[in-house]
Amino acid sequence: EWISLLERFLPRQVAITRAKRDWELDIISRYQLMEHLSKDDARNQFLRILRTLPYGNSVFFSVRKIDDPIGLLPGRIILGINKRGVHFFRPVPKEYLHSAELRDIMQFGSSNTAVFFKMRVAGVLHIFQFETKQGEEICVALQTHINDVMLRRYSKARSGSATSTVSQNDVSQADKPPNAEMYDKRVQELSKVVDESQKKADQLRDELQRKTQQEREMQEELEGLKDTLQSERHIIKEVTSERDRLKSLCDEKESSLQVALVEKNRLETKLTNGQGQENNTKMDLSGNHCERDTLTTVGSVNSGIEMLTKLEEELKSCRKELAASKEVSKKLIMERNMLEQRIQRLERAKSEEKSTMQRVYEDECRKLKAHTATLEQKLESATQSLNVAESTLALRNTEVDSLQNTLKELDELREFKADVDRKNQQTAEILKRQGTQLVELESLYKQEQVLRKRYYNTIEDMKGKIRVFCRLRPLNDKEVSLKDKNIVCSPDEFTIAHPWKDDKSKQHIYDRVFDAYTTQEDVFEDTK
Repeated sequence: EWISLLERFLPRQVAITRAKRDWELDIISRYQLMEHLSKDDARNQFLRILRTLPYGNSVFFSVRKIDDPIGLLPGRIILGINKRGVHFFRPVPKEYLHSAELRDIMQFGSSNTAVFFKMRVAGVLHIFQFETKQGEEICVALQTHINDVMLRRYSKARSGSATSTVSQNDVSQADKPPNAEMYDKRVQELSKVVDESQKKADQLRDELQRKTQQEREMQEELEGLKDTLQSERHIIKEVTSERDRLKSLCDEKESSLQVALVEKNRLETKLTNGQGQENNTKMDLSGNHCERDTLTTVGSVNSGIEMLTKLEEELKSCRKELAASKEVSKKLIMERNMLEQRIQRLERAKSEEKSTMQRVYEDECRKLKAHTATLEQKLESATQSLNVAESTLALRNTEVDSLQNTLKELDELREFKADVDRKNQQTAEILKRQGTQLVELESLYKQEQVLRKRYYNTIEDMKGKIRVFCRLRPLNDKEVSLKDKNIVCSPDEFTIAHPWKDDKSKQHIYDRVFDAYTTQEDVFEDTK
């Protein structure tokens, strides 16, 4: 399914540049980077990517080939037209074939069923013809882009006109060359934008490295806290085992004490029985003493003495055992009390230590949870910042590419400006030469006109015809004191002019016109 999608949406010439697995990983990674973008942001970024392609923002038309001089185009073709030129595509499978820039298209036209292009391919002009019913739309789209490019690249030159003070004809002056400051200013602005974009990209890289370092430090701190928690748990286990050992030891001492008490009771009972036997023995001895007189047998006396001695020895041994048992009992009681006190102290210390450890553990747990939550938030914010930085870096890269394209256009504009300046300079030189020639011709024409008028007057005098003369008077003293100006002038010796409607001058022609500075002798000399 993935391979079929690649073959469907990716041109074959583009798809074969990389392995299909690389395409899959690249597309998935780019999709993950754009997950945080909204629908409009993703659409705008997609349009920016399309604008960077040679055939981006094109209008497409389906046509059929009629005439192909180079023989490389298939029968059915898709034409794409944008501001860069005309692009040719194979419809099935979708494949980019060729592009012709606007400057390579010399001529184009259409009819009801066809359209043709006369364009340069590899420096040679060829005429391509295609069958389509959208010929007019194709020509309109192409002409629209040509007009847009011309309006963007060329500026209108303003021409000025000046009125000649010698003649009434308007002489057009040379057009001023376009100002180059506008282009230089635009280049400087674009250079500043490129520098700012580079600085922003460097700042984003530094910030990304700093965020990565902070994330690494936070991870190390979290590992250290985990190790501390493990050691604390191990200490708690050791204290618990020590408590259990002391408790078992106390139980053993308690059992030993119980055995000693039982032994003590047994010895006391035995001692009581021994004293009773001793009294009985004494009573028997007293009875025997009373009967000694009657019984004189030596054997019975000796046996009684031996028995008494044995009983005394047994009594002494029992007393010794009783004293030893009492001492042992006292020692055991003292040990028991000491053990009980020690157990109580240990239990108190254990309870205090347990409560302290519990509080410390709870505090550490709360701190660790809060710190972990903070670290997770920081990690999430750092991840978001990283994604934003990567998307911003991608946008900056696209902007840099567009700026590079703009710089290329500026280079082309500079070349075109140089051509226009050279042509304007040549035109100015031609107009200057023509103006000089025009001034010379006007002076010659005036001289010829004066000479012709004189010859005409001479002929008229010879015929005896009446001639009309006009003499302009100068300003009198009153007019001079009022600072009046003379509005009547004499462009030549046969014409006078004065202001008329709409600041236009009106002229009158005479056989001879004398200005205000002509003397009487000159007037009568000419009227003889």
